[in-house]
Amino acid sequence: MNYKFQIKNLSLLLSGSFLSQLLLIIFIPFIAEKYTQESFSYLSFIMALSSSFIPILTGNLGYVLLKEVEDKKSNEIFNYSIFYIFLTNIIFITILYPIISLIGFDIDDEFFYLLFLLSLGSSLLQVVNRKLNRLEKYASISIFKFLQSLFIIVGYFLLIDNYSGLVIANIFAIYLLLSIYLLFFETPNFFIIKNFNFKELSNYKDYLLNNSISSTLNSLVFNLPVFFISATFGFKILGYYQLYNMIIKIPFSMIAQNLSQLNMGNIVRLKKEKSKISNYFKNISLIIAVLGLLLFLSVYAFNEFLFDYFFNENKWSITKTIIKTLLLFNVIQFISSSLSTSIETLGEVRRSTRWKLINFLMMIILHIYEYYLFLNDGLIFEQYLSDLLIVGSISYIYYYFEIYSSVKHYDYQMVQKD
Repeated sequence: MNYKFQIKNLSLLLSGSFLSQLLLIIFIPFIAEKYTQESFSYLSFIMALSSSFIPILTGNLGYVLLKEVEDKKSNEIFNYSIFYIFLTNIIFITILYPIISLIGFDIDDEFFYLLFLLSLGSSLLQVVNRKLNRLEKYASISIFKFLQSLFIIVGYFLLIDNYSGLVIANIFAIYLLLSIYLLFFETPNFFIIKNFNFKELSNYKDYLLNNSISSTLNSLVFNLPVFFISATFGFKILGYYQLYNMIIKIPFSMIAQNLSQLNMGNIVRLKKEKSKISNYFKNISLIIAVLGLLLFLSVYAFNEFLFDYFFNENKWSITKTIIKTLLLFNVIQFISSSLSTSIETLGEVRRSTRWKLINFLMMIILHIYEYYLFLNDGLIFEQYLSDLLIVGSISYIYYYFEIYSSVKHYDYQMVQKD
């Protein structure tokens, strides 16, 4: 492994993530002052619902095009994924609309239009990012991240008097980025799409079915606090939680996503070279652990000493409590998530599926217990956050050991083949 090349790519991705998140963080206090808690909760709910189903809507085909060694085959998968995503998103909304109507939720048609546009755009953008990652265009990935943040901020200010403005701004940013990709990178080969049939994808059923379903369950768990808080503590409390998401959880997640893309590219390179993974994995784990420690110290200091300076204390004090309680969990989640793509890239789909199912069960049991307390008037919001910290941290520590085991297993198989 060329470590100078690795450090260069790491610097490109981190600089892009840092600048994009810095841009958002600079403007979030102004946004928080202009929009209501209810607008933040609307953004939280619709984004949680959309992102929860992204794995099954994409069929995890982004991982498939990374897994393919041959570039020609990978390009075919990319083109097939475009059609597949359009199809699954149409089916998703068609099924969801009557279900929500039957349940009796008071949701207008605009919600479904926005949800469809957000889910479709996010699905397509995820596959585009995987394609750029395979081509090792890390500078382009960083620029895309920065432009996305810039477009979101512009949208926030243009739509400041609109209750749905926070959601529409995110949709606006996604489709601008997709337009840029089509104009300056490549246009899908629609002749290949015309020949699309599901038999072509049958070789990847582990990704399309088993792994995408378990990933969807994992995404639902990731967003479970959003649904739980809205159902138990109300939409206003959810607004506080969404501000925490925007300040901490989403930035951590985006940085982890960039690091995971770098990790995927490096592992794909090592696989092509038929090299062992363990030494590389130990080095990248150490680097990410140090980054996690720096993030923890930086956010802790900000929350303790600067939060009240940037945000209205009377309006957003509960957000400060959420950050303080969940910060350690966010750092542990960040470290494991940054390395998570190792499992899929090495073809250890069953390990990934196993952890996702275990994580799903742990979180479901936690929330059933918390809901029991709620029904018996014994649930306090701060206690719920503490329980979430404990259970989430245990789950993601276990996840790291599953990732490490997949690396060791790959190296063992290589020795056996030799």
